[in-house]
Amino acid sequence: MSDDAGNLSDLPLTYRLILKFPKLSLEGYSEKFQGLFWVVLLPIFLLGDLCLNLLLLVGLPFPTNYLAFFVATSFVIMLILRILVEQTLSTSNAMLKESHRWDVDKAVQSYLKILHKEKHDDNAAKKTPRTNS
Repeated sequence: MSDDAGNLSDLPLTYRLILKFPKLSLEGYSEKFQGLFWVVLLPIFLLGDLCLNLLLLVGLPFPTNYLAFFVATSFVIMLILRILVEQTLSTSNAMLKESHRWDVDKAVQSYLKILHKEKHDDNAAKKTPRTNS
């Protein structure tokens, strides 16, 4: 997000607020580790957070337990939202910067040449006599 610092003012207020939250960056890690994080580590972390929240609800007195529960839950939700917003912004920036222009006429002409060549090869194969050994 450091290269998009000029574009932060163009973002909606909710995105700007989410991006002010501390960053948990996975960009420096390999794609395999990122996949492992999303598939294995994050669900384990969420289960641990659920256990911590249940412990906070049961173990603390009345007004404190709800406050601790909502603080812990909102912290986890904000971390996940921060990662998702950054991924969404980087994906949309990549799509806008590297837009591909399709040349339909050129693609159709090359496809027709391939079809013509295959048809010509099939006709040549049918005309040549086969020898039985």
